[in-house]
Formats: sequence, C-alpha cells, structure tokens
Amino acid sequence: ELNYSMNILYQIPSLRIMNSVSLLIHFYLYVNKGGTNLEISSVRYSVNRKKEYQIKTIIYEINGEKYVKKAPYTSYAVNHVLNIARNYKMYQNSIFTLVKPAVNGNEVIFPFVEGKSFDDLILDNINRNNLEEFVRNLKWFISLLDKESQIDFKITPKFKEVFGSGYQFEQFKSLLFSNIDSTFDNMILNENEVTIIDYEWVFDFP
Repeated sequence: ELNYSMNILYQIPSLRIMNSVSLLIHFYLYVNKGGTNLEISSVRYSVNRKKEYQIKTIIYEINGEKYVKKAPYTSYAVNHVLNIARNYKMYQNSIFTLVKPAVNGNEVIFPFVEGKSFDDLILDNINRNNLEEFVRNLKWFISLLDKESQIDFKITPKFKEVFGSGYQFEQFKSLLFSNIDSTFDNMILNENEVTIIDYEWVFDFP
C-alpha cells in the first residue's frame, strides 16, 4: 500500500556548499517481511547540494519503534554522513542533550524523539499574541547558549571555505563548537531538557 504526496521545500542559501532546494516526500509504506513490520512515513532528499553532501533522511517504524535514518544519496557523500557520528562525539559536552546515533554501514540511525519543538512553542506564542511569553522563551534559549563554551570570533581559512568572506564579527564571541543545525524545529522540549535531533553541520572553528 502506497499513498504519497510531494512538496518542494525552498531554503535560503546560507552555505557555499549548498544550493537552495531539497525534496521532501511524505508517504506511508507498509511492509511485512519475515515477521518484521516496517512502516516508512517520509523520505527527504537533500540533493541540490554538492555531491559530497547529498543525503536522504528517512523516518520509519519497525515493530512499533520509530527511527530516523540519514544515508548518502551518492557514494561521494559517505564521509559526510559518517561525520555526523563524529559530530556527536565532538558536541556531546553541549548544554543540550543530543539524540544518540548508531552507525550501520554507511548510514547513521537515531531513535525518533517525540515531543514539542521549540519552534512549536514560539509559534504558539505568536499565534496567541503572547509577547511576554515569546520574549521569555527567547531569553531562556539565549541563556542556554550563554552556558556553552565560547571563544573570541576571528575569521579563519575554514570559515572562509564554508561561509565566504566579508563578515565583520570580530567584536562578538563564538561558540567553541557551532551546530548550525540548531534551528528551533530541531529542538525538542521535554520539561527543562532540550534535545537536539539534528547535528549534521557542526564546525570546530569560530
């Protein structure tokens, strides 16, 4: 049984290594093989990047347990996918909780984290015109970032390689390890714990 719909998601180009379009396919696929019940709910192809960074993200369920898998779309992207597990080791001392990866060949698999995202919380504040809660939640998030290890920002060759030049940030602090996947929709809230569900892009330079 296969029911599907397709949507094109447009992203603002922010990295020199990325283009602007990724493809998200929502569908339901049910397979029963050898007593194992597999349900695939969505596949996202991030293919409009350089070939070294093209991946697919699959959300699926096996016998009632839900998982997220990141896999290379081409053989050129194997190192990029496996680097996610290395990012976990580099970033695991963060004030945030990281969903733990498991490497399976050339793929990285995570348990699916249930809960409300910080993005949901902020949008709820906006929809209810609750400016006080909106500001309070943003300040709380900033207070978490302030607890992370920080260093003085400076332009480095690695920074130029990824982001280009022409930035004037020398008067600011930088995180020691920067996870630029820390968007609000990648943060799941459970009481006072914030779980980061995506850290594909973590950099160890200012």
